[in-house]
Amino acid sequence: MRRLSFLVIALLLLVPPGWTWHASHRADRMFDGDRAAWLGLADEVARDALRTPTAADFATGSARFDGEWALGTCQMAIVGLGHVIDRFPETRDRYLPAMRACGAHLVDPATLAFGSDAWGERALEAPGFRGHAYLGYVGLALGVLRAHDPAFAHVREHDAIAEGLARQIAERPLCALQTYPGEAYPPDQAVVLAALAHHPGPYDAVLAKGLADFRHVVDPGTGLSFQAVRSDTGEPVDGARGSGAMFAALWLVDVDPALSRALYEAGRDGLFETVGPLGALREHPRGVSGGGDIDSGPLILGYSISATGFALAPARAFGDRATFRALYRSSHLFGLAHPTPRGWRYATGFSLGNAILLAAMTAAAP
Repeated sequence: MRRLSFLVIALLLLVPPGWTWHASHRADRMFDGDRAAWLGLADEVARDALRTPTAADFATGSARFDGEWALGTCQMAIVGLGHVIDRFPETRDRYLPAMRACGAHLVDPATLAFGSDAWGERALEAPGFRGHAYLGYVGLALGVLRAHDPAFAHVREHDAIAEGLARQIAERPLCALQTYPGEAYPPDQAVVLAALAHHPGPYDAVLAKGLADFRHVVDPGTGLSFQAVRSDTGEPVDGARGSGAMFAALWLVDVDPALSRALYEAGRDGLFETVGPLGALREHPRGVSGGGDIDSGPLILGYSISATGFALAPARAFGDRATFRALYRSSHLFGLAHPTPRGWRYATGFSLGNAILLAAMTAAAP
């Protein structure tokens, strides 16, 4: 904490006077649903989405991760822009073109190649597919698009994804749903549940089962969900971590508010700390050592960029203005927030980071 304090003080010495007021003011505008603040970021996200980011836009060093990030950019953009339309219905025509472009991109076999390569099949061309939990991201985005687009063009793909994922949850415990062969991740499974909740089909019963199953991958000691589990037993193979738990809380806000709130409060109470005006969540619980990875983002003295950003969603949804403000100030500083000719964006997160922040900071109360 002493080293972190010195780092924060050094950074704050580099920003103009009044920075804390300025960042807090922007946080309040986002928290309160200010039209200009929301649309300023939404316009930037829509501009990125219209060119449909591809795996070639990223350079993680892994073709799989590059593909995941491209998919995640479009998925987050659709969700965030959907939130904006929900609050400001008159913006639908303004943002539907970008949402439609991303919808078409998400069902393109080239976009899904990272998952098809792992499984040795194209799930949407394989009747009765097994696994492929990454399709939850596509299903959720298509569900949001379908709810806003009177000319929704992907009914076949959306229905096939929901049917394939729901069948697996009905037949086996949720922990058995694998993203890739032999790899099961509760954060991904939370997205699958959100995808079923946003499909118009008769999935209430299987959704209820999946939500009950999800509680078995929550660590009773910390209240946080495990990052990865064995697909045969549900036993954790990676510990309870901030990035995964806050990611799950983000998607469960309007699916199971009580579960989302419990995950969020466990993260806030066990991982959240402030230094001056800044607030952040650690990736690992107190007393647990560990590094960062592609999910957590780079750790700064143990604090997770991803966990901090994802936690903005439940903080806003559950009316926790003080925590939202502190989290936002860190995102504002380390994200290099800056104005553009169109509105407002964050430089360090590129198109994916901006889409994540839009989806998180516009999450509505359940």
